[in-house]
Amino acid sequence: MLRRLMQALPRLPKIRLPGILGNHIQAPAAPILLPSNYLVDEEGLSAYDRDKFYPVHPGERFNNRYRIITKLGYGSMSTVWLAQDTSRWFWQPHRYVALKVSTSHQLSISPIQRELEVSQRIEEHSKNPEYALFRPVLDHFRVHRQDGTPHRCVTHALMREPMDQFQARWPDERFTPTFVKLYVKFILEALDFLHTKCNFIHGDLKMDNILMTFEDPSVLQDLLDGLQNHSMPRKVDGDRTTYLANVDFGQLRSLRVLLKLTDYDRAQPGNFDGPMRHPMQNSVYRAPEVLMGLPWSYSLDIWNVGVLMWDMLEGRHLFTKVANGDDEYRPALHIAQMISLLGHPPSDFLQSEKAWRHVQWDPPVPKDSGKLCRYPHEYWDGPFFDDQGKFLYEDEVSKDIQLADKVTAIEGDEKVMFLDFAGQMLAWSPEHRKTARELLEHPWLDVGTGPASDNSKTSD
Repeated sequence: MLRRLMQALPRLPKIRLPGILGNHIQAPAAPILLPSNYLVDEEGLSAYDRDKFYPVHPGERFNNRYRIITKLGYGSMSTVWLAQDTSRWFWQPHRYVALKVSTSHQLSISPIQRELEVSQRIEEHSKNPEYALFRPVLDHFRVHRQDGTPHRCVTHALMREPMDQFQARWPDERFTPTFVKLYVKFILEALDFLHTKCNFIHGDLKMDNILMTFEDPSVLQDLLDGLQNHSMPRKVDGDRTTYLANVDFGQLRSLRVLLKLTDYDRAQPGNFDGPMRHPMQNSVYRAPEVLMGLPWSYSLDIWNVGVLMWDMLEGRHLFTKVANGDDEYRPALHIAQMISLLGHPPSDFLQSEKAWRHVQWDPPVPKDSGKLCRYPHEYWDGPFFDDQGKFLYEDEVSKDIQLADKVTAIEGDEKVMFLDFAGQMLAWSPEHRKTARELLEHPWLDVGTGPASDNSKTSD
């Protein structure tokens, strides 16, 4: 299946992408010294603590091997850098890598440790064709600050960009239905491999964690050439310099780009001894069982894919009203929109919620405020249903919108099939969702049958 999908990429219709196809990329801007009140990248994160981030500098050599070139990105627990592996000859693969430098933390299982565990499991099945859809760790080591604080580091194969940046290069900033089908197939193949061969739940599927490969080696070389006479914008605050990630690999030169499922630092073992109920997932992709404090498993990722399809097909989230006026996530609003689009939860789901409502988390889970929560309803500001199953925030439920209204990119029989496909993922009860393998058999994923809108965007 996967080999056929990969072989299909060059045979897909050649789509006109006005303004994004070309042979040149723009060199990075000249170096800029940013003002002291400007929040640079990770400084804008709500839980940012400068003392937990390792101070990386361009030209610095890590592990006597990796020379830092420029900053690629950041997250709440790491920064990511483009680095040259000086131990490799020019004809060898992975001469340039993405180097992730983790923050210092006191977690029982660090994100880097979990990423290493999942990568090892993936490597054990490297002969499977689905292995090509992952980006396991290439190398790992520790570095220490001057005060002796350790930071774990990993290197990965260098990718072009996350899927959301890749999609922004398309007309209307969304993929055509044909490419949505292809990418969803790749994701489901990857999940089937991760669930059945590696026995791990990804737990954090979103466009940021799906990376796209380079369409041509010249893309990276042109960036490196452009960086030779330019340095990163930065802010200097006393003895601390924080660099701004502003790498853009430039215009697409072809559509022969594959995806890889990445970022396994929040993955959880599917064969864990006992129910898993702690908070998971990014807010807009969060499954209902997580918000209700119910046990969750592999079907968590299936819900994620169902929501993610709207990002790809429509260029916007499926659940858009999940925050209050201050842009704070409100689980009650999220559940209200689920009810608006999917209908009221079935009785068996509500009975499960009622049974688990007073079962404590062990250990307790801290909120962003620092408060330790022993029960899910404390963490999520619930409960959301009374003992009779009535939703306590009924005024927030929209009566004049259905799931079908959220689909505008396709119509007719194609739309009917898509909604049936999505419904097999967006079921309230986890046990009612199809597995990744079962979903791969759905007729909507047939790349040979697509809407007329695809044809209108192809070359003659």
